Amino acid sequence: MQGMLFWSGHIVHDVAFLVLTLGLLLVGLVTYRTPGLVRMIAESLFYRRELLFFAQLRRSIPCWLFRFVGRGLSALLLALITFFLLDREDLLIQFSPREMVGVYLALFTFFALFFWIRRLAYRFLGWVYLSRDTYKEWSSCYALLEWIWSLPLYIAIILQFRDETFWYGVGLAAGTFLLWRIILLWRTISLLTGQKVSYLLLSLYLCGHEVVPFVLLFGIPFWG
Repeated sequence: MQGMLFWSGHIVHDVAFLVLTLGLLLVGLVTYRTPGLVRMIAESLFYRRELLFFAQLRRSIPCWLFRFVGRGLSALLLALITFFLLDREDLLIQFSPREMVGVYLALFTFFALFFWIRRLAYRFLGWVYLSRDTYKEWSSCYALLEWIWSLPLYIAIILQFRDETFWYGVGLAAGTFLLWRIILLWRTISLLTGQKVSYLLLSLYLCGHEVVPFVLLFGIPFWG
C-alpha cells in the first residue's frame, strides 16, 4: 500500500520505522539510567535472584517503569509483526494511509489489553494459590522474561522488510514467543509444586490459562 503520509512513500515501512525508533528510545532510557543492566538481568535469571535484581534496580529507576517498558515493547512489536502479516496478505489494501495507522493503533491496543488482562489474572491466581513472597518471586521472573523475549523481535521485524526473508522473521518471532512461554511454564510449575498445589489444579491452570488463550489468540485468524 503506497502513500505519502510520512516520508518513504510506503506507509507500512513508515509505521515500522516510527515504532522501532520508539521502542529503542524506551530501551535506551532504561539502559542509560541503569548501568550494567544486561549483566544484572543475565545474573538474576541464571542464579534465580530476580528479587535481588529489583532491589538493585530501585536505586536507578522505579520498578514500575521497567515493567511498563517491557510490557509496552511486547505490545508494540507484536502489533507491528501482525501489521506486516496483514499487509503481506493484502488485507490492508483498501485502507488509506491514515486508516492504516489506525489499524496499527488498534492492534497495539488489543495486544496491550490482552497482556495487561492476563497479568491481572495471574495476580488473582497468585493471591489464591501462592504465598506473597512466592508470588513476588514469580512476578519478578515474569517481568525479566518479558523484557528479554521482546528484544529478538527487532531482528524478526527487520527480516520482514524483505520478501526473501519475510517468513524467517515470522518463524523467529513465533519461536521466541514459544521459548518464552516454555521457560515461564517451567518456572511456574516449579513454584506451584513447591507450594504443594495438586496436579489436578496444575493441569487446569496449564490448559485454561496457558494453552487455550494462546491457541485462540493465534489460531482464530487462520480458521475458516
